[in-house]
Amino acid sequence: MKYHHDDPAVATHVAHVTHRKAERLTYLESLTPSMRMAVFNELSPTLQRDVLDHAPVPFVVQLIDHFDPDRAHVYLRRITSAARRTRITNELRRELKQKVEQFTAFHVRAAHELVHFNYILLPHTTTIEEAAEAIAVHRAETGRIPEVLVRKNGVCIGEIEPRALILHPNSEPLGHATTKIHTLPHTATATDVAALAMNSAIQKIVITDASDDSVVGIVYTHEIIDLFEEKPKESLYNFAGLEENEHPFDSAFRKVSARTKWLIVNLGTTFLAAFVITLFHSTLAAIAILAVFMPVISGMASNAGTQTFAVFIRGLTLGEITLKNALPALRNEILAVLMQGALHTSILTLITFVLGYGVGIGLVAGLAVAFGMFVGVIAGSLIPLILHKLGKDPALSSGIIITTFTDVAGLLALFGLAAIFLLS
Repeated sequence: MKYHHDDPAVATHVAHVTHRKAERLTYLESLTPSMRMAVFNELSPTLQRDVLDHAPVPFVVQLIDHFDPDRAHVYLRRITSAARRTRITNELRRELKQKVEQFTAFHVRAAHELVHFNYILLPHTTTIEEAAEAIAVHRAETGRIPEVLVRKNGVCIGEIEPRALILHPNSEPLGHATTKIHTLPHTATATDVAALAMNSAIQKIVITDASDDSVVGIVYTHEIIDLFEEKPKESLYNFAGLEENEHPFDSAFRKVSARTKWLIVNLGTTFLAAFVITLFHSTLAAIAILAVFMPVISGMASNAGTQTFAVFIRGLTLGEITLKNALPALRNEILAVLMQGALHTSILTLITFVLGYGVGIGLVAGLAVAFGMFVGVIAGSLIPLILHKLGKDPALSSGIIITTFTDVAGLLALFGLAAIFLLS
């Protein structure tokens, strides 16, 4: 492939490094890492070998780290000393592993395989014909067609889509056919990663070194989305009080041993709701119709809590919400449940009036439903936030806890309001 200077500044630096041997390494060290890479790439093979053989190892490691795997391999082979080559190779692998591990820390299930290295990084002055040659060489060596990234002055500025190789003339520079590509530093947070991955228009993201903008690798958004969609599924087991490794065809004994502890806990919590009923047995005896509304209150309040819980779990999964910034979200949930409560109270009042039980019964039942839903929203939002703050799994049997709160609150409201307004 012919040499093409990135811009006049690169040509000036190349001339300086070429003709002033005594200042060569000092001058290269004075350049930014990305410019140093662009200049080094334009040097003759002899000068490149001189730099690779005599520059300090950390300098060479940072220099080669800027190139794509194909070019890095070429430059490593130009190092004369086998021992020096091995040392630099091991250091490159160690640094790459650290950066990949830091990036994949955004999700507990993210593996190193999420970051792909099947790419070539070409100067923006490379022609379409030369890019096609580079692709052919890469495919011959690896058996795969690479992603084609474009750099200017050592920094990735975009990619070349396959159709561009067909639609543009062979002599046209890649810079004229470059498509913008999204990048993220290897230190990106889960929120940053999710924000790009959830954009349906983005198929791939280039991961760059946060310190010098060199390319670390490429990730594909559909693989990231798969990770974020797996996490709520894992939490579903804990939410229901099941073991994560329980499966449909497990033996009956295994199912009993896996579920019993949470069912016993659930049994204990249901007695709390039963205890509330015993406190108001005289009220229930006097107004037997109240029993009809007990499952209504339990179901509506529990569903409201579960819906809120699901929203907050998703927010925690994507890193959108924490206990510190939860107040606006909680306020909106409360406003929403108040409006829903007013709607359900109106509906229940209308139903009891039409059925001949009077407006009072409907108002009491409706207000009890509204209060139960309110408690469900509070529990469904605060329980996962507090557990997450304490370092616990936010979904750890939260279904049982939320149901307990909503059942007790709803029944207390139903019988308490009935005792005050219907029996007085």
